[in-house]
Amino acid sequence: RLVGSPNVRFLAMHNNRMSGTIPVEIGRLSELEWLSLYNNRFTGTIPRSIGGLNNLVAVFLQTNRLEGKIPLEIRNMKALRDLDLRQNQLTGSMPILGKNVNVRVDDDANLGYERRGDRISALYRNKRRRRRRRQDRCVDAGNGTCDNVSLNDTSKK
Repeated sequence: RLVGSPNVRFLAMHNNRMSGTIPVEIGRLSELEWLSLYNNRFTGTIPRSIGGLNNLVAVFLQTNRLEGKIPLEIRNMKALRDLDLRQNQLTGSMPILGKNVNVRVDDDANLGYERRGDRISALYRNKRRRRRRRQDRCVDAGNGTCDNVSLNDTSKK
């Protein structure tokens, strides 16, 4: 059983060969700040209930077998700063997140961009970052800058 007391602040269960789906009840952990479930064998989708975790700062779900769309409810997590979804089979659009959120997905992930006015979702492309930092995408594409680096590609606006 993955979910326990609602007062849990840190849940680190990575590298445990856990399988099955991430339980919907994870959304009941209202005080949760850190969720680390990477390098397991979780399948299914990311539960929509995760969006109700207002104190969640970091979510590490990489290296699992998660599939389907990233729930739009993650936009509700105002404290979120790190979201790692690499090495899964996620599809659909990446929801727009706050300006300070670092999102990590695979270069070949089948994730599009959600648009809201002049803003596009921020995607941190791990391999591209190693090659050339200037290729990162902006959260605020309205002014054409990202971390004081000018973007030449305006086709995503």
